Amino acid sequence: LSAISPDKMPRAAKNVAASLKPGGILLLRDYGRYDEAQIKLATCRNKCLSDNFYVKHDGTRCYYFTTEDIECLFGRKRKKKEVDGVL
Repeated sequence: LSAISPDKMPRAAKNVAASLKPGGILLLRDYGRYDEAQIKLATCRNKCLSDNFYVKHDGTRCYYFTTEDIECLFGRKRKKKEVDGVL
């Protein structure tokens, strides 16, 4: 999931959720916000594509998620800025 551009993640999450059988469970393992790899990438020039979205030395793109990001993507919670339009 992290290699997908952030603007395309909601559609990808919707497609994944739609492919589950009723009562199915999605297990997800991906990059976590502020882990060591993100901190290292943040210090390199020209590695940041957008907020929390980077390109590694081998060209692999990676987004660093929070738990809230995942909950929002899969419809369990809305981000504050989506709720009140302020942030």
